Amino acid sequence: MNMYLYWQILSYAIEKGFKQFDFGRSTIDAGTYKFKKQWGAQPQQCYWYHYVPEGKALPDLSPDNESFGLAIKIWQKLPIPITKIFGPHIVKAIP
Repeated sequence: MNMYLYWQILSYAIEKGFKQFDFGRSTIDAGTYKFKKQWGAQPQQCYWYHYVPEGKALPDLSPDNESFGLAIKIWQKLPIPITKIFGPHIVKAIP
């Protein structure tokens, strides 16, 4: 289904004469990165700027951070209707 969806989106973009298509952010070598690369996506470096108070370390907000492991496991077990209610509010708080 994803392949068909991308095919339709890219066909529409070509028909309209678009010169670029933004596939969105992906971590290098992640599954989403590899999927987008097969469609010809060219990576562009994104820069993130953070304010870190003096003496403090930049927090590790990566989903690979072990401190998020339990929360991620719980989230994966929740019924979809619950995630649809709370998900948008949580995503707003993620940098």
